[in-house]
Amino acid sequence: MLKSVAAKMITSTTTMEFTSSLKPTPTTSIPLIRFPNPNRLNRIPTRIRLRRFSYSSSCSLSASSAASYENESVSLGHLTRSDFPILHQEVNKKKLVYLDNAATSQKPSVVLTALKNYYESYNENVHRGVHKLSKLATDDYELARKKVASFINAGDPCEIVFTKNATEAINLVAYSWGLSNLRPGDEMELADYLYESLQSVPNLRIYGPKPSWTVQRAALCSFNVENIQSTDFATLLDQLHGVAIRSGHHCAQPLHRHLGINASARASLYFYNTKDDVDYFIEALKDTITFFSEIRKMQTLHLGSSH
Repeated sequence: MLKSVAAKMITSTTTMEFTSSLKPTPTTSIPLIRFPNPNRLNRIPTRIRLRRFSYSSSCSLSASSAASYENESVSLGHLTRSDFPILHQEVNKKKLVYLDNAATSQKPSVVLTALKNYYESYNENVHRGVHKLSKLATDDYELARKKVASFINAGDPCEIVFTKNATEAINLVAYSWGLSNLRPGDEMELADYLYESLQSVPNLRIYGPKPSWTVQRAALCSFNVENIQSTDFATLLDQLHGVAIRSGHHCAQPLHRHLGINASARASLYFYNTKDDVDYFIEALKDTITFFSEIRKMQTLHLGSSH
């Protein structure tokens, strides 16, 4: 949550209060809108109730779209997501759609097993000690280097450089190999699909240029929806649809000040994401926007009847 955002979203056992998205004008006083907790949606008046759609039903395709999908090969996301146990769960009674990979990407089972074995059996610094545990740790560390070299067909394991985090690794590649090898046109299909899908959402602004032959984008999109705080709709996407996105500054406060906005939302992809994930996210986002629109209509009607 951002301290600069004065409005708060408060969730209790029986009520949820939204004040940040329903801002009063300088000359009016708007009473607090109360409605039941998302877990008790059946008590919400029908005219403002959100649709509870399933992951599969929301991603249903038209006949033409289905035909084109059948002609496509199975994506990397479909092939690999079974290796990531955290993706196979429900969040707030909805299938998890994880789109916050720029902050934290998930780990496959083999990595979790290897980490567990390391911490339980030979947790030690590598290339330091002469005792048994240090030797075991060093041997496995160098074995990992050999496996990576073999996997990417490197000429020698010494060509493999381990870095302390993803940022350092990306910068190292970008300023060495990238400047010499990347050319316009090396686009990421799923990132383009996310951008194009977000463009279909009314009253939504995407920050950054549209992907093209000359403009390359990371596999993410930052955006805002008109008259709705990003934290508000990000919270509802999680609570009502099981969709995880990021809201806030994204470690880019100067850019947000330059754009004149307090915060933004961000959906970021990884190789285990699929077009189905994007489709479900877009449907959930549209549904959430409709919900806030209905709340504003109720607000307007209440003001009209009070005068």
